[in-house]
Amino acid sequence: MCNQVHDHQIITSSPFCTRLTRHRPKRPNNLKTCRDSALFSKCFVVRRLLKTCLVATAENTHSLEQITNIFQLARLQPSELPTSVSSIFSFALGTADCHVTPQLIQKFVLVTASGLPEEASQAQTVVSVTNKITHQQAWFNKARTQKPQLFQQPDILSDPTVAKQQCDFCNWQAYTASDVFGRIETTYIVTASNLFKYCEPCHGLILFKHHHPLQFDQQQVAELLCTAHHWFAASQQAHPKANYPFFLWNCLPRAGASQFHGHAQVMLSKVALPCHTQAAMTENEMKAAGLGVLTYQASVLEAYTSLGLVTAVGPSHDRAYCYPSITPLKDMETVIHGTSLLSSAFAAAVHGVLRTLIDQMEVTTFNVGISGMAAVGNDLAADFHRGDKTTRNTPVIARIVSRGKLSSQASDFGGLEVFAGASIGHTDPFDVAAALQKAMPKVDNAAAL
Repeated sequence: MCNQVHDHQIITSSPFCTRLTRHRPKRPNNLKTCRDSALFSKCFVVRRLLKTCLVATAENTHSLEQITNIFQLARLQPSELPTSVSSIFSFALGTADCHVTPQLIQKFVLVTASGLPEEASQAQTVVSVTNKITHQQAWFNKARTQKPQLFQQPDILSDPTVAKQQCDFCNWQAYTASDVFGRIETTYIVTASNLFKYCEPCHGLILFKHHHPLQFDQQQVAELLCTAHHWFAASQQAHPKANYPFFLWNCLPRAGASQFHGHAQVMLSKVALPCHTQAAMTENEMKAAGLGVLTYQASVLEAYTSLGLVTAVGPSHDRAYCYPSITPLKDMETVIHGTSLLSSAFAAAVHGVLRTLIDQMEVTTFNVGISGMAAVGNDLAADFHRGDKTTRNTPVIARIVSRGKLSSQASDFGGLEVFAGASIGHTDPFDVAAALQKAMPKVDNAAAL
């Protein structure tokens, strides 16, 4: 059912990707096509926000181009930040002091914000970044990279299925359930029904046909997303009152997976998840703060573009944007804006981000969550949420996070995340952006605007 995936030109890797903020946009020659299409409003908003960003940050370009880490960014005064950034994010930078013994100085090499080890580093620089609209918050301290971890295990990716001999998902015909509407099968993908459901009325699985969870290419990811799209369509046809889709991909046990074999989960619910209702809440927050000219997602993209953290993927008629979050829920959180699960650019971005994290940044366990998609059609969510404006006219949003090292037995979720609603940033977002911009496919930025 996903033959259309093969009709798209799949974007291949390129050694670099330029930053959107370094080029002046040119007016597209396909404006009439955009105007006549259902995506005109999205095209207009993207062009407008990027143009506004370039103009608003012109006087700050030099200082922003010198920023290479989150600590340097936090040192800027609010007046030195683009309005698109300061209207959404607040930064706090301070020093946390403690008295250390000579034994501690000898045992641990603490690191200051400058990145240099110093014996007199009892004063540690701590940065907090807060999203004033969503209230998501992250704390950064380079000294925490030296934190000891007593609970260790071998850093080995072991397969408990004895080289897939005992893998239920490899023998899916016999050992997986099917949905009431049957299975959807493509060259690389097949669906199943989740035998142990936590969502009603529909909770399914999207299985890779191959076994290893970290070995996947762009075509396989494209078919994974395409199959999920058709699963949502079939599920909603069977349950018309279920209007809330969600896609999640947990890779390996630290990320919540109970099976070694690579697979994603798809949910279609009659009850809105918080990720669905948050869209309406953030728009209300934007209006309350007097920032209601652009949608929240468009404003966020504008802010990250002005910081030079956005990487664009795909041709001008089908484009996705990705950036590392400066308020990451978990390590290396990267956000992707796209138009549809059927979009070749969106699939290329999801694949490119995952392969960058796995191949360049040594990530072995991760979560992917996707929301905002339509169950029927390949446009934005307006057709899907009939009579419900919670996610109307928002892009499809993917969020990807690393879940730490396989060698660590300690959870990466503690009391700060569970009860305080904040998180600890480990990898600097600017390092993640540099890796993405080096590894992701090259695009002609001028043609996109």
